[in-house]
Amino acid sequence: MLQCSCSLFVRRFSCIGWKLNTRTTIIAKSLLKGPKLKSYGLAHRLFNLSSLFGIGFIKLSPFDHFLSPVLCESPKERNSTQIQSANDEWTIKDLFDLLLPETFTIFCAVLSALLAAVMNVLIPLHLGEFVDVLSGCFGGAVTVSYLYTPALKLCGAYLCQSLATFLYIGLLASAGERIAVRLRRALFRSLVYREVAYFDVQNSGKLLESITSDVQTFKSSFKQCISHGLKNTIQVIGSVYALLKISSTLTFTLMGSLPCVVLVGSLMGAELRRLSQNVHSQNSIAASTAEETFTHIRSVKALALEENQNTKFCIESEEARRLNEKLGYGIGLFQGLSNFALNGIVLGVLYVGGHLISRDELKPGDLMSFLVTTQTVQRSLAQLSLLYGHVVRGNSALSRIFGTLRSSAVECNESSLFNRSPLLYTNLCDLWRQPGQAPQLCFDAVQFAYPTRPETFVLNELNMTIPAGKVVALVGHSGAGELAITSVCSYIHYLLRLY
Repeated sequence: MLQCSCSLFVRRFSCIGWKLNTRTTIIAKSLLKGPKLKSYGLAHRLFNLSSLFGIGFIKLSPFDHFLSPVLCESPKERNSTQIQSANDEWTIKDLFDLLLPETFTIFCAVLSALLAAVMNVLIPLHLGEFVDVLSGCFGGAVTVSYLYTPALKLCGAYLCQSLATFLYIGLLASAGERIAVRLRRALFRSLVYREVAYFDVQNSGKLLESITSDVQTFKSSFKQCISHGLKNTIQVIGSVYALLKISSTLTFTLMGSLPCVVLVGSLMGAELRRLSQNVHSQNSIAASTAEETFTHIRSVKALALEENQNTKFCIESEEARRLNEKLGYGIGLFQGLSNFALNGIVLGVLYVGGHLISRDELKPGDLMSFLVTTQTVQRSLAQLSLLYGHVVRGNSALSRIFGTLRSSAVECNESSLFNRSPLLYTNLCDLWRQPGQAPQLCFDAVQFAYPTRPETFVLNELNMTIPAGKVVALVGHSGAGELAITSVCSYIHYLLRLY
Protein backbone atom coordinates (compact mmCIF):
# COMPACT_ATOMS: atom_id res chain seq x y z
CA MET A 1 0.00 0.00 0.00
CA LEU A 2 1.34 3.44 -0.92
CA GLN A 3 2.22 5.58 2.07
CA CYS A 4 2.73 9.30 1.50
CA SER A 5 3.63 12.15 3.81
CA CYS A 6 2.88 15.81 3.07
CA SER A 7 0.52 14.79 0.31
CA LEU A 8 -2.49 12.75 -0.60
CA PHE A 9 -2.76 10.03 -3.21
CA VAL A 10 -6.19 9.13 -4.40
CA ARG A 11 -6.02 5.90 -6.29
CA ARG A 12 -9.47 6.04 -7.75
CA PHE A 13 -12.05 8.70 -8.37
CA SER A 14 -14.65 9.49 -10.99
CA CYS A 15 -16.48 12.42 -12.49
CA ILE A 16 -19.99 12.34 -13.83
CA GLY A 17 -21.30 14.32 -16.78
CA TRP A 18 -18.39 16.75 -17.16
CA LYS A 19 -18.16 18.23 -20.64
CA LEU A 20 -15.15 20.36 -21.54
CA ASN A 21 -15.71 23.60 -23.42
CA THR A 22 -13.56 24.75 -26.34
CA ARG A 23 -11.24 26.94 -24.25
CA THR A 24 -10.60 24.17 -21.75
CA THR A 25 -9.84 21.67 -24.51
CA ILE A 26 -7.33 23.98 -26.19
CA ILE A 27 -5.47 24.69 -22.95
CA ALA A 28 -5.48 21.02 -22.02
CA LYS A 29 -4.04 19.97 -25.38
CA SER A 30 -1.28 22.58 -25.20
CA LEU A 31 -0.31 21.48 -21.71
CA LEU A 32 -0.35 17.80 -22.59
CA LYS A 33 2.21 18.55 -25.28
CA GLY A 34 4.46 20.46 -22.88
CA PRO A 35 7.98 19.25 -22.11
CA LYS A 36 7.12 18.47 -18.49
CA LEU A 37 4.47 15.94 -19.51
CA LYS A 38 6.16 14.11 -22.35
CA SER A 39 7.63 11.48 -20.05
CA TYR A 40 4.40 10.81 -18.18
CA GLY A 41 1.82 8.19 -19.01
CA LEU A 42 -1.76 9.06 -19.96
CA ALA A 43 -3.01 8.44 -16.44
CA HIS A 44 -0.36 10.73 -15.03
CA ARG A 45 -1.25 13.42 -17.55
CA LEU A 46 -4.92 13.32 -16.65
CA PHE A 47 -4.03 13.28 -12.97
CA ASN A 48 -1.81 16.38 -13.20
CA LEU A 49 -4.04 18.12 -15.73
CA SER A 50 -6.82 18.46 -13.23
CA SER A 51 -4.75 20.94 -11.24
CA LEU A 52 -5.05 23.38 -14.13
CA PHE A 53 -8.79 23.61 -13.77
CA GLY A 54 -8.54 25.16 -10.30
CA ILE A 55 -11.16 22.88 -8.82
CA GLY A 56 -11.78 23.18 -5.12
CA PHE A 57 -11.69 19.44 -4.46
CA ILE A 58 -9.19 16.68 -4.92
CA LYS A 59 -7.42 16.69 -8.27
CA LEU A 60 -10.03 15.21 -10.57
CA SER A 61 -9.74 13.69 -14.00
CA PRO A 62 -12.52 14.31 -16.50
CA PHE A 63 -12.68 10.57 -17.15
CA ASP A 64 -13.33 7.51 -15.01
CA HIS A 65 -9.85 6.09 -14.66
CA PHE A 66 -7.75 4.00 -12.33
CA LEU A 67 -4.39 5.67 -11.86
CA SER A 68 -1.37 3.47 -11.91
CA PRO A 69 0.87 3.46 -8.81
CA VAL A 70 3.49 6.19 -8.63
CA LEU A 71 6.92 6.39 -7.08
CA CYS A 72 7.38 8.80 -4.24
CA GLU A 73 10.10 9.80 -1.84
CA SER A 74 10.16 8.70 1.74
CA PRO A 75 8.58 11.06 4.28
CA LYS A 76 11.97 12.09 5.61
CA GLU A 77 13.39 12.82 2.18
CA ARG A 78 10.27 14.69 1.17
CA ASN A 79 10.39 16.90 4.23
CA SER A 80 14.03 17.69 3.57
CA THR A 81 13.28 18.76 0.02
CA GLN A 82 10.27 20.83 0.91
CA ILE A 83 11.77 22.79 3.78
CA GLN A 84 15.10 24.12 2.62
CA SER A 85 17.57 26.28 4.44
CA ALA A 86 17.21 30.00 3.97
CA ASN A 87 20.81 30.92 4.85
CA ASP A 88 22.33 30.99 1.36
CA GLU A 89 25.00 33.64 0.88
CA TRP A 90 24.47 36.34 -1.70
CA THR A 91 26.98 37.01 -4.45
CA ILE A 92 28.32 40.15 -6.10
CA LYS A 93 26.21 39.31 -9.15
CA ASP A 94 23.07 39.24 -7.01
CA LEU A 95 23.88 42.66 -5.59
CA PHE A 96 24.76 44.03 -9.03
CA ASP A 97 21.50 42.77 -10.53
CA LEU A 98 19.63 44.33 -7.62
CA LEU A 99 21.28 47.74 -7.98
CA LEU A 100 21.49 47.84 -11.78
CA PRO A 101 18.11 49.58 -12.39
CA GLU A 102 19.14 52.36 -10.00
CA THR A 103 22.71 52.85 -11.27
CA PHE A 104 22.22 56.43 -12.47
CA THR A 105 20.45 57.52 -9.28
CA ILE A 106 23.12 55.93 -7.08
CA PHE A 107 25.89 57.51 -9.17
CA CYS A 108 24.36 60.98 -8.75
CA ALA A 109 23.95 60.34 -5.01
CA VAL A 110 27.63 59.36 -4.73
CA LEU A 111 28.73 62.54 -6.51
CA SER A 112 26.53 64.61 -4.21
CA ALA A 113 27.97 62.89 -1.14
CA LEU A 114 31.52 63.58 -2.36
CA LEU A 115 30.65 67.24 -2.92
CA ALA A 116 29.17 67.50 0.58
CA ALA A 117 32.33 65.92 2.06
CA VAL A 118 34.59 68.36 0.21
CA MET A 119 32.50 71.30 1.41
CA ASN A 120 32.69 70.04 5.00
CA VAL A 121 36.48 70.08 4.71
CA LEU A 122 36.63 73.57 3.15
CA ILE A 123 34.18 75.24 5.55
CA PRO A 124 36.60 75.24 8.55
CA LEU A 125 39.35 76.71 6.38
CA HIS A 126 37.09 79.53 5.15
CA LEU A 127 35.90 80.05 8.72
CA GLY A 128 39.50 80.47 9.92
CA GLU A 129 40.17 82.98 7.15
CA PHE A 130 37.07 84.91 8.20
CA VAL A 131 38.18 84.94 11.86
CA ASP A 132 41.65 86.24 10.91
CA VAL A 133 40.16 89.15 8.97
CA LEU A 134 37.68 89.81 11.78
CA SER A 135 40.44 89.92 14.40
CA GLY A 136 42.34 92.34 12.14
CA CYS A 137 39.30 94.59 12.02
CA PHE A 138 39.16 94.68 15.82
CA GLY A 139 42.84 95.61 15.96
CA GLY A 140 42.43 98.36 13.36
CA ALA A 141 44.82 96.76 10.87
CA VAL A 142 42.17 96.32 8.14
CA THR A 143 38.75 97.76 7.37
CA VAL A 144 35.38 96.02 7.44
CA SER A 145 35.35 95.82 3.62
CA TYR A 146 37.95 93.07 3.84
CA LEU A 147 35.27 90.82 5.39
CA TYR A 148 33.24 90.62 2.17
CA THR A 149 35.47 88.13 0.35
CA PRO A 150 35.82 85.53 3.15
CA ALA A 151 32.14 85.99 4.03
CA LEU A 152 31.09 85.26 0.42
CA LYS A 153 33.36 82.22 0.31
CA LEU A 154 31.86 80.95 3.55
CA CYS A 155 28.28 81.55 2.35
CA GLY A 156 29.01 79.79 -0.95
CA ALA A 157 30.46 76.78 0.88
CA TYR A 158 27.42 76.64 3.17
CA LEU A 159 25.07 76.81 0.18
CA CYS A 160 26.89 74.09 -1.77
CA GLN A 161 27.06 71.87 1.32
CA SER A 162 23.31 72.25 1.95
CA LEU A 163 22.40 71.56 -1.68
CA ALA A 164 24.68 68.51 -1.87
CA THR A 165 23.24 67.15 1.38
CA PHE A 166 19.71 67.55 0.04
CA LEU A 167 20.60 65.80 -3.21
CA TYR A 168 22.40 62.77 -1.80
CA ILE A 169 19.84 62.14 0.94
CA GLY A 170 16.91 62.49 -1.47
CA LEU A 171 18.49 60.39 -4.22
CA LEU A 172 19.51 57.65 -1.80
CA ALA A 173 16.02 57.60 -0.31
CA SER A 174 14.50 57.26 -3.77
CA ALA A 175 16.89 54.49 -4.84
CA GLY A 176 16.53 52.67 -1.52
CA GLU A 177 12.73 52.66 -1.65
CA ARG A 178 12.70 51.34 -5.22
CA ILE A 179 15.12 48.57 -4.32
CA ALA A 180 13.08 47.75 -1.20
CA VAL A 181 9.78 47.50 -3.06
CA ARG A 182 11.33 45.17 -5.64
CA LEU A 183 12.67 42.95 -2.88
CA ARG A 184 9.32 42.89 -1.07
CA ARG A 185 7.47 41.97 -4.25
CA ALA A 186 9.94 39.20 -5.04
CA LEU A 187 9.79 37.84 -1.48
CA PHE A 188 6.00 37.89 -1.35
CA ARG A 189 5.69 36.18 -4.72
CA SER A 190 8.24 33.51 -3.80
CA LEU A 191 6.48 32.78 -0.49
CA VAL A 192 2.86 32.92 -1.59
CA TYR A 193 3.42 30.12 -4.12
CA ARG A 194 5.03 27.79 -1.59
CA GLU A 195 3.22 24.63 -0.64
CA VAL A 196 1.24 24.57 2.59
CA ALA A 197 3.83 22.20 4.06
CA TYR A 198 6.29 25.09 4.11
CA PHE A 199 3.96 27.23 6.22
CA ASP A 200 3.21 24.31 8.54
CA VAL A 201 6.87 24.30 9.56
CA GLN A 202 7.83 27.97 9.29
CA ASN A 203 6.70 30.63 11.74
CA SER A 204 4.41 33.13 10.05
CA GLY A 205 5.93 35.93 12.13
CA LYS A 206 9.40 35.08 10.82
CA LEU A 207 8.13 35.11 7.23
CA LEU A 208 6.50 38.49 7.79
CA GLU A 209 9.71 39.75 9.37
CA SER A 210 11.63 38.67 6.27
CA ILE A 211 9.40 40.85 4.08
CA THR A 212 9.36 43.85 6.40
CA SER A 213 12.27 43.91 8.84
CA ASP A 214 14.97 42.29 6.68
CA VAL A 215 14.21 44.51 3.69
CA GLN A 216 14.10 47.58 5.92
CA THR A 217 17.43 46.62 7.52
CA PHE A 218 19.11 46.15 4.15
CA LYS A 219 17.70 49.42 2.83
CA SER A 220 18.93 51.32 5.88
CA SER A 221 22.37 49.68 5.78
CA PHE A 222 22.69 50.37 2.06
CA LYS A 223 22.00 54.07 2.55
CA GLN A 224 24.30 54.28 5.56
CA CYS A 225 27.19 52.65 3.69
CA ILE A 226 26.98 55.13 0.83
CA SER A 227 26.10 58.31 2.71
CA HIS A 228 28.03 57.90 5.96
CA GLY A 229 30.68 55.47 4.74
CA LEU A 230 31.81 57.24 1.59
CA LYS A 231 31.23 60.80 2.80
CA ASN A 232 32.90 60.35 6.17
CA THR A 233 35.91 58.57 4.68
CA ILE A 234 36.54 61.51 2.35
CA GLN A 235 35.99 63.92 5.24
CA VAL A 236 38.53 62.14 7.45
CA ILE A 237 41.19 62.07 4.73
CA GLY A 238 40.65 65.70 3.76
CA SER A 239 40.42 66.90 7.36
CA VAL A 240 43.64 65.17 8.40
CA TYR A 241 45.41 66.83 5.47
CA ALA A 242 43.94 70.19 6.52
CA LEU A 243 45.06 69.68 10.13
CA LEU A 244 48.63 68.93 9.05
CA LYS A 245 48.59 71.98 6.83
CA ILE A 246 47.34 74.25 9.64
CA SER A 247 49.71 73.05 12.38
CA SER A 248 51.68 69.83 12.48
CA THR A 249 52.50 70.36 16.17
CA LEU A 250 48.85 70.48 17.19
CA THR A 251 48.04 67.57 14.90
CA PHE A 252 50.63 65.22 16.41
CA THR A 253 49.60 66.30 19.91
CA LEU A 254 46.01 65.44 19.10
CA MET A 255 46.87 62.13 17.45
CA GLY A 256 48.87 61.08 20.50
CA SER A 257 45.78 61.20 22.72
CA LEU A 258 43.37 59.55 20.30
CA PRO A 259 44.42 55.84 20.38
CA CYS A 260 43.43 55.33 24.02
CA VAL A 261 40.08 57.06 23.53
CA VAL A 262 39.35 55.10 20.35
CA LEU A 263 40.26 51.77 21.98
CA VAL A 264 38.00 52.29 24.99
CA GLY A 265 35.18 53.57 22.80
CA SER A 266 35.46 50.61 20.42
CA LEU A 267 35.32 48.08 23.25
CA MET A 268 32.30 49.75 24.81
CA GLY A 269 30.62 50.09 21.43
CA ALA A 270 31.08 46.39 20.67
CA GLU A 271 29.54 45.44 24.01
CA LEU A 272 26.62 47.80 23.46
CA ARG A 273 25.98 46.33 20.00
CA ARG A 274 25.97 42.82 21.44
CA LEU A 275 23.57 43.91 24.16
CA SER A 276 21.37 45.65 21.59
CA GLN A 277 21.14 42.43 19.57
CA ASN A 278 20.11 40.54 22.70
CA VAL A 279 17.43 43.14 23.39
CA HIS A 280 16.09 42.86 19.85
CA SER A 281 16.02 39.07 20.07
CA GLN A 282 14.24 39.12 23.43
CA ASN A 283 11.65 41.62 22.17
CA SER A 284 11.00 39.33 19.20
CA ILE A 285 10.50 36.36 21.54
CA ALA A 286 7.97 38.29 23.62
CA ALA A 287 6.14 39.49 20.51
CA SER A 288 6.15 35.96 19.07
CA THR A 289 4.61 34.62 22.28
CA ALA A 290 1.76 37.11 22.05
CA GLU A 291 1.32 36.46 18.33
CA GLU A 292 1.11 32.69 18.76
CA THR A 293 -1.38 33.10 21.60
CA PHE A 294 -3.71 35.34 19.61
CA THR A 295 -3.32 33.26 16.46
CA HIS A 296 -4.40 30.09 18.27
CA ILE A 297 -6.78 31.77 20.69
CA ARG A 298 -9.44 29.10 20.15
CA SER A 299 -7.06 26.36 21.21
CA VAL A 300 -5.95 28.44 24.18
CA LYS A 301 -9.55 28.91 25.27
CA ALA A 302 -10.46 25.28 24.68
CA LEU A 303 -7.54 23.99 26.77
CA ALA A 304 -7.82 26.73 29.43
CA LEU A 305 -4.25 27.89 28.82
CA GLU A 306 -4.89 31.58 29.46
CA GLU A 307 -2.96 31.67 32.72
CA ASN A 308 -0.12 29.58 31.29
CA GLN A 309 0.31 31.89 28.29
CA ASN A 310 -0.01 34.96 30.52
CA THR A 311 2.77 33.67 32.78
CA LYS A 312 4.98 32.88 29.80
CA PHE A 313 4.43 36.33 28.29
CA CYS A 314 5.14 38.03 31.63
CA ILE A 315 8.44 36.14 31.98
CA GLU A 316 9.57 37.10 28.48
CA SER A 317 8.46 40.72 28.95
CA GLU A 318 10.31 40.97 32.26
CA GLU A 319 13.50 39.66 30.64
CA ALA A 320 13.09 42.19 27.82
CA ARG A 321 12.64 44.98 30.40
CA ARG A 322 15.81 43.96 32.24
CA LEU A 323 17.88 43.91 29.05
CA ASN A 324 16.48 47.26 27.90
CA GLU A 325 17.32 48.88 31.23
CA LYS A 326 20.83 47.46 31.07
CA LEU A 327 21.21 48.79 27.54
CA GLY A 328 19.96 52.21 28.63
CA TYR A 329 22.52 52.50 31.44
CA GLY A 330 25.24 51.30 29.07
CA ILE A 331 24.36 53.94 26.49
CA GLY A 332 24.31 56.60 29.21
CA LEU A 333 27.76 55.58 30.44
CA PHE A 334 29.12 55.55 26.89
CA GLN A 335 27.75 59.02 26.13
CA GLY A 336 29.04 60.42 29.43
CA LEU A 337 32.56 59.11 28.89
CA SER A 338 32.50 60.28 25.27
CA ASN A 339 31.57 63.83 26.28
CA PHE A 340 34.27 63.87 28.96
CA ALA A 341 36.95 62.63 26.55
CA LEU A 342 35.98 65.04 23.77
CA ASN A 343 35.85 68.04 26.08
CA GLY A 344 39.25 67.06 27.48
CA ILE A 345 40.71 66.88 23.99
CA VAL A 346 39.28 70.31 23.11
CA LEU A 347 40.76 71.75 26.29
CA GLY A 348 44.15 70.25 25.47
CA VAL A 349 44.05 71.69 21.94
CA LEU A 350 43.17 75.14 23.29
CA TYR A 351 45.99 74.98 25.82
CA VAL A 352 48.64 73.98 23.29
CA GLY A 353 47.23 76.36 20.68
CA GLY A 354 47.38 79.25 23.13
CA HIS A 355 51.10 78.63 23.65
CA LEU A 356 51.64 78.57 19.87
CA ILE A 357 49.72 81.83 19.43
CA SER A 358 51.76 83.48 22.18
CA ARG A 359 54.94 82.55 20.27
CA ASP A 360 53.45 83.77 16.93
CA GLU A 361 53.58 80.25 15.48
CA LEU A 362 49.82 80.16 14.96
CA LYS A 363 47.14 82.71 14.14
CA PRO A 364 43.75 82.88 15.93
CA GLY A 365 41.94 81.98 12.71
CA ASP A 366 44.11 78.90 12.29
CA LEU A 367 43.27 77.78 15.83
CA MET A 368 39.56 78.22 15.07
CA SER A 369 39.94 76.23 11.84
CA PHE A 370 41.83 73.52 13.71
CA LEU A 371 39.11 73.20 16.36
CA VAL A 372 36.28 73.03 13.82
CA THR A 373 38.20 70.54 11.67
CA THR A 374 38.89 68.45 14.75
CA GLN A 375 35.16 68.29 15.47
CA THR A 376 34.55 67.26 11.86
CA VAL A 377 37.07 64.43 12.21
CA GLN A 378 35.47 63.38 15.50
CA ARG A 379 31.98 63.19 14.01
CA SER A 380 33.24 61.35 10.95
CA LEU A 381 35.15 58.78 13.01
CA ALA A 382 32.14 58.28 15.28
CA GLN A 383 29.92 57.52 12.30
CA LEU A 384 32.57 55.33 10.68
CA SER A 385 32.83 53.31 13.89
CA LEU A 386 29.15 52.42 13.47
CA LEU A 387 29.58 51.57 9.81
CA TYR A 388 30.83 48.04 10.49
CA GLY A 389 27.65 47.27 12.39
CA HIS A 390 25.56 48.53 9.47
CA VAL A 391 27.60 46.41 7.06
CA VAL A 392 27.15 43.28 9.18
CA ARG A 393 23.41 43.83 9.60
CA GLY A 394 22.96 44.60 5.92
CA ASN A 395 24.97 41.54 4.90
CA SER A 396 22.95 39.28 7.21
CA ALA A 397 19.64 40.72 6.03
CA LEU A 398 20.60 40.38 2.36
CA SER A 399 21.75 36.78 2.95
CA ARG A 400 18.39 35.92 4.53
CA ILE A 401 16.52 37.64 1.71
CA PHE A 402 18.35 35.82 -1.09
CA GLY A 403 18.25 32.59 0.89
CA THR A 404 14.47 32.87 1.08
CA LEU A 405 14.25 33.74 -2.60
CA ARG A 406 16.32 30.69 -3.55
CA SER A 407 14.74 28.19 -1.18
CA SER A 408 11.27 29.54 -1.94
CA ALA A 409 11.70 29.34 -5.68
CA VAL A 410 8.44 30.05 -7.41
CA GLU A 411 6.84 26.74 -8.19
CA CYS A 412 4.07 28.28 -10.24
CA ASN A 413 5.60 29.70 -13.40
CA GLU A 414 4.20 30.29 -16.84
CA SER A 415 4.54 26.67 -17.92
CA SER A 416 3.43 25.08 -14.66
CA LEU A 417 0.24 23.10 -14.38
CA PHE A 418 -0.51 24.83 -11.08
CA ASN A 419 -1.13 28.13 -12.87
CA ARG A 420 -4.90 28.39 -12.82
CA SER A 421 -6.97 30.71 -14.93
CA PRO A 422 -9.55 32.58 -12.80
CA LEU A 423 -11.97 32.66 -15.73
CA LEU A 424 -11.59 28.92 -16.28
CA TYR A 425 -12.09 28.29 -12.57
CA THR A 426 -15.29 30.38 -12.58
CA ASN A 427 -16.66 28.64 -15.66
CA LEU A 428 -15.94 25.23 -14.15
CA CYS A 429 -17.69 26.10 -10.88
CA ASP A 430 -20.68 27.42 -12.80
CA LEU A 431 -20.77 24.19 -14.78
CA TRP A 432 -20.70 22.05 -11.65
CA ARG A 433 -23.55 23.99 -10.09
CA GLN A 434 -25.84 22.82 -12.86
CA PRO A 435 -27.99 19.75 -12.14
CA GLY A 436 -26.25 16.49 -12.94
CA GLN A 437 -22.83 18.05 -13.55
CA ALA A 438 -21.24 17.77 -10.09
CA PRO A 439 -18.44 15.16 -9.77
CA GLN A 440 -18.34 12.22 -7.39
CA LEU A 441 -15.39 11.87 -5.02
CA CYS A 442 -14.05 8.46 -4.07
CA PHE A 443 -11.36 7.86 -1.41
CA ASP A 444 -9.76 4.44 -1.68
CA ALA A 445 -7.36 3.46 1.16
CA VAL A 446 -6.08 7.03 1.54
CA GLN A 447 -3.26 7.75 3.98
CA PHE A 448 -2.27 11.29 4.94
CA ALA A 449 0.14 12.92 7.42
CA TYR A 450 1.15 16.52 7.97
CA PRO A 451 4.78 17.39 7.19
CA THR A 452 5.45 18.49 10.77
CA ARG A 453 4.28 15.09 12.09
CA PRO A 454 5.16 12.56 9.40
CA GLU A 455 5.01 9.63 11.82
CA THR A 456 1.40 10.41 12.84
CA PHE A 457 -1.22 9.56 10.24
CA VAL A 458 -4.27 11.78 10.34
CA LEU A 459 -5.97 9.66 7.70
CA ASN A 460 -5.15 5.97 7.70
CA GLU A 461 -6.74 3.65 5.13
CA LEU A 462 -9.64 6.03 4.56
CA ASN A 463 -12.40 4.65 2.34
CA MET A 464 -15.22 7.04 1.62
CA THR A 465 -17.43 8.15 -1.24
CA ILE A 466 -19.02 11.57 -1.54
CA PRO A 467 -21.96 11.32 -3.96
CA ALA A 468 -22.27 13.89 -6.69
CA GLY A 469 -24.34 16.91 -5.74
CA LYS A 470 -24.76 15.83 -2.10
CA VAL A 471 -23.80 17.53 1.16
CA VAL A 472 -21.87 15.20 3.47
CA ALA A 473 -21.31 15.98 7.15
CA LEU A 474 -18.03 14.84 8.71
CA VAL A 475 -18.50 14.11 12.42
CA GLY A 476 -15.81 13.02 14.85
CA HIS A 477 -13.79 13.95 17.90
CA SER A 478 -11.04 16.57 17.79
CA GLY A 479 -8.08 15.40 15.74
CA ALA A 480 -10.00 12.68 13.92
CA GLY A 481 -9.17 14.19 10.53
CA GLU A 482 -12.24 16.20 9.58
CA LEU A 483 -10.16 19.30 8.90
CA ALA A 484 -7.58 17.24 6.99
CA ILE A 485 -10.26 15.87 4.67
CA THR A 486 -11.66 19.35 4.13
CA SER A 487 -8.20 20.73 3.43
CA VAL A 488 -7.44 17.98 0.96
CA CYS A 489 -10.76 18.42 -0.82
CA SER A 490 -10.16 22.16 -0.95
CA TYR A 491 -6.78 21.52 -2.55
CA ILE A 492 -4.89 23.18 0.29
CA HIS A 493 -2.40 20.31 0.46
CA TYR A 494 -0.86 19.33 -2.85
CA LEU A 495 -1.01 15.81 -4.13
CA LEU A 496 2.09 13.72 -4.51
CA ARG A 497 4.55 14.62 -7.24
CA LEU A 498 4.43 12.22 -10.18
CA TYR A 499 7.54 10.70 -11.68
